Amino acid sequence: MIFSGMLLAISFKDAAYLHDIGKIVLDHHILNNNYRLDDKEFNKMQKHATAGYRILHSFDKTMDIAEIVLYHHERWDGKGYPKGIKGEEIPRLARMIALAESYDRMTNSSQNTKKMTARQALDEIRKNAGTQFDPEIAQIFARLIEEKPDGKHHDGG
Repeated sequence: MIFSGMLLAISFKDAAYLHDIGKIVLDHHILNNNYRLDDKEFNKMQKHATAGYRILHSFDKTMDIAEIVLYHHERWDGKGYPKGIKGEEIPRLARMIALAESYDRMTNSSQNTKKMTARQALDEIRKNAGTQFDPEIAQIFARLIEEKPDGKHHDGG
C-alpha cells in the first residue's frame, strides 16, 4: 500500500508538471492574449490536451501519465473536453489536476482575469462541486487549503 501511494504521488507530481505540455503546439498569440478567446481560438486551445497526450504517450517513461494529461479538462458533469466524459470515468488524478489548476488560475492574476482571495476561490470551488469538480475531491481540497500546518484555519486572504 505504501509503495502504490508513492507511485501515485510520483505520477501526480509528473502529471502536474506536464499537464499543459500540449500547449507547445499552439500559436503564440493564443497563449499570450489579453482578451477572451473567440470560438475558433478556443477550439484550437482545446487541442492542447490531445497534443499533450500524444507527446507523452510517445515515451515509455511518460505513458502512464498521458491519460491524466488528456483528461485534465474534463468536468464532473460531462461538459468538459476533449471527450466529454463524466464522473468516475475521468481518471482521479486528472480530476485532481483540474481542480488544482482552477484554484491556481483563480488565485493568481493573469492578463485577462482578476486575482481572487483564497476564500473567494474556495467558495467558487464549492459552488462548482458536483458540476465542474468531483465533489469529494473539492471537499478534501478546500479543507486542506483552509487548514494551515499548525491546524489553524486560513485567514481567507
